[in-house]
Amino acid sequence: MAATWALLCLAAMAAPATSLGFMASFAGKALPPRYSQVNTTFATACQCRMACLVNPACAAVSTAPEIVMSNPTGMFLCTFARVNVVDAARLINATSSQAITSIKDFKCDAPFKLIFGVGCILVVEEKLDFENATENCPPGSALYTPEDDVIFHNFIEYMKLKTLGRMDFWLGFKNFGNAQNQTWAWFDGRIVSSTTGSWYWTKYEPDGTGTECARLFGNGAETGMKDNPCSSRYSSVCQMNSHP
Repeated sequence: MAATWALLCLAAMAAPATSLGFMASFAGKALPPRYSQVNTTFATACQCRMACLVNPACAAVSTAPEIVMSNPTGMFLCTFARVNVVDAARLINATSSQAITSIKDFKCDAPFKLIFGVGCILVVEEKLDFENATENCPPGSALYTPEDDVIFHNFIEYMKLKTLGRMDFWLGFKNFGNAQNQTWAWFDGRIVSSTTGSWYWTKYEPDGTGTECARLFGNGAETGMKDNPCSSRYSSVCQMNSHP
C-alpha cells in the first residue's frame, strides 16, 4: 500500500494543482476534534493527502510531523475527517504550527450551486406560501437550514451580495411554539432567541403577533428574520448536501 501512495505522489508532482482534487490548503491549521475521526501515519505528507483523495468518505486531511516523547519519528501523523464540509473557517479553526490541512473540492448536483462557507443551495424564485415552499424543494433537499450561526452569517452575506440587500425568502425556520410561548427554531431543532432586537431579527422583531412563520428579509438598510403569516407568498432557498 505504501508503494501505491508513493506512485500516486510521483504522478501528482507532474499534475497541475487544480487537478488534484483539493479546493484549498491551509498552513498552520489543524482539524478540530469535532471533525477528527481517523488518525494514521505515513512516510510523507503527500501520501496522507493521496489517501484522502482516493477515499470517497474523506472530506479533509490534516498532516503534521509525528512526535513521540518530544522526538520526531520521521513519519507524518495524518488526521482525516469523514464528513462533508464546505466551511473552511469552521473546519480549520484549530491552530497548529506544523500542521497543514487540505479540504477536498466538493461538488453539488445540478441545479444546486456550491457556495463556499454556505453549502449547496438553490434559490427558488417562485413565490409560494410556507407549506408549499417546503414541499417544492427538489427531491433529497429541504428549505435552507444552516448548521450553526457562523454558516448562517455567511449565508446572509452571500444573499446580500446576490440580491443587493433586497430579500424575501422562506428558509427552514418557524415558530414551533404558540402565540404566548414562542419557540423559534430551525428545522434541525436548534432554537433561536425570541428576544426582540437580537441579531437574528430585524428591528422590533419578533413582534409577538403570534405568527408561526418568518422569512429572511432585507431592504438594503437592514437584514434579518421577520415574522409573518405562513400564508404569505415568498421565494425560498433550498439546500442539498455536498459531496466530493
